[in-house]
Amino acid sequence: MRTVVRLWLTVVLVAASLVGIRTVATAVPAPVSTDACSVGDRPETGAQGEVPAADQLSGRSRQGYWCNIRPVASNDLGGNGGDIQMTWYRDCVYQPVPKGGAASDGVAVLDVRAPASPRLVSIIREPDWAGRGGVLGIHEGIHVSQQRGILVVPIGTLLSVYDISSDCRRPQLVGSVDIGTTDDPFRNDPFMPGGIHSGKLSPDGTLYYATDIGNGAITVGGPCLSVIDLADVADPKLLMRWGEEYACHDLALSADGTRAYVGFHADWVGYPAAVVGAFTPLREPSYALNGLQIVDVSDLHHRRPDPQLRVISEITGGRAHTELPVRIGGRSYVIGAEEGYCPAGNARIVDVEDETHPVEVSSIDLEINSLPSCTKQFNRNGDVLLYMSHYVGVDDPNDAKLLFVTWYAAGLRVFDISDPLRPKEVAYYNPPVGEGASRTHDWSTTHPRYDPRTGQIWFGSKVNGFNVVEIHPSLRPTKKGVDRRWSVGPTTGPAVASLAARTMGDELTPTGYCTLR
Repeated sequence: MRTVVRLWLTVVLVAASLVGIRTVATAVPAPVSTDACSVGDRPETGAQGEVPAADQLSGRSRQGYWCNIRPVASNDLGGNGGDIQMTWYRDCVYQPVPKGGAASDGVAVLDVRAPASPRLVSIIREPDWAGRGGVLGIHEGIHVSQQRGILVVPIGTLLSVYDISSDCRRPQLVGSVDIGTTDDPFRNDPFMPGGIHSGKLSPDGTLYYATDIGNGAITVGGPCLSVIDLADVADPKLLMRWGEEYACHDLALSADGTRAYVGFHADWVGYPAAVVGAFTPLREPSYALNGLQIVDVSDLHHRRPDPQLRVISEITGGRAHTELPVRIGGRSYVIGAEEGYCPAGNARIVDVEDETHPVEVSSIDLEINSLPSCTKQFNRNGDVLLYMSHYVGVDDPNDAKLLFVTWYAAGLRVFDISDPLRPKEVAYYNPPVGEGASRTHDWSTTHPRYDPRTGQIWFGSKVNGFNVVEIHPSLRPTKKGVDRRWSVGPTTGPAVASLAARTMGDELTPTGYCTLR
């Protein structure tokens, strides 16, 4: 009976999307004025965040767009281009790369001691990864413990653990565990099998919280979280599953390890809610079925016997992708991002000073993912996911003033959030793919990393792979030791396509969804 009800709800959601339920527009932060850009910048020519159809057809879009940010360097990861996520430890970066002709996705290891010339050290592909993970592959759950010096790489139901504490350029495989799936018969779709979708290590590196949005076309259950014990990295163990009746997309953990901020999908609708939310122009129905949960995980953090996880509060909306706890002006907030079809795909700021009563205080939309600009969206590359926020970072999680958001086809966007009720865009960078590229523009999705000393931002993208850029000195928040000078001059001359840009096919996007010519 329960399965029948779940399937019925899925049909209702999809039918509602076809009918076209009323949507609600939200305020859009004003775009950066062209007059405010710097010498050598290449400002956008269309709506805020847009890669216009005219530019894609003429080839102008291959030169990218930027304002108040300058490119420093990129590395196309041995001609593979980048996949959807990135993590880092000290001056090393770890970034998934597509499978291509190999047996599995890989993890590129980059040496970034010299950010102006990042060097590819190796690409890790373990024999045990072959045939795992379906089209999603390694996906979003690759993560590092800064405190403990370990790297975790999930693919499907397998988690591989590496020691990077002594030499981050040469990860050493020390353990692995296959956590399997629940008994849901819809979980073993070979195209998108169940398993670890995303996840985060606890601050002390002893626990890994894996999320599972179900995958498959009609999988509706959880578990929201699978918690893996890494106290002994040579012998990881599945500690518990939690929230088996609903699916979760991603999460973040508090600095003290006692709270999880989880993007959830409602009970009995699960992954179909994510699909409807991401691929149909609905706000209210999908927003009511997704949101942020604040979960007390202190029993796990303190290693209490028979640990229990407790939902402190939840707030719907925001389509449940990314959550990041920060402090702004002495108050606690969670910044979220969502994968959502226009008119959605926004980031948002939620006040959690009273964690029992979270309140959304602002929505951060780009003009191109808002009404009435939805009708202007155009994409020669056939990407299924187009203009929507994905991962977020800030200049300082304890005193955030700048927000960095990777926004798929709109590139890297930068907002001043010193007033969280009135965020404003101050800079952007949509990477050039160069003359001769097979794609008309890049596609940026990973966690961004900001260096407050240099004003540099590291992030990954589909074509360029790994990117280093630098924000205008006047926009760098005041901190001791901040460099107030550009390290690079303005760009001159056209960008030339790299090996990845020239040869990258369009049969799969980094999400694993098929694309169209």
